[in-house]
Amino acid sequence: MKITIDLNKPFTDTDGNALAEANQNKFLAKLLAASPAGDALKQWDWAITLSKSGVLELDESDFQALEKFVKECKDATTLAKAQLLQALIDARLCK
Repeated sequence: MKITIDLNKPFTDTDGNALAEANQNKFLAKLLAASPAGDALKQWDWAITLSKSGVLELDESDFQALEKFVKECKDATTLAKAQLLQALIDARLCK
């Protein structure tokens, strides 16, 4: 069963205000594309898909790999990681 992750949304600040020019899909796509670790072909494919559509459909194994990537990413702030992880939690609850 596929899990659909929709990251077509902006990051928000601690007051809940949208951050201009800070979309979750584009940010995660850049992190994936720039990462020196992991499955390069898979991460490149995810980066392109996120950049174009903002939506990924992943099986459980790939979902776990993406979740691990976000949790372990050293190039993302707590603000970004928390919101990306919340989007993953929400996607898993809706599968």
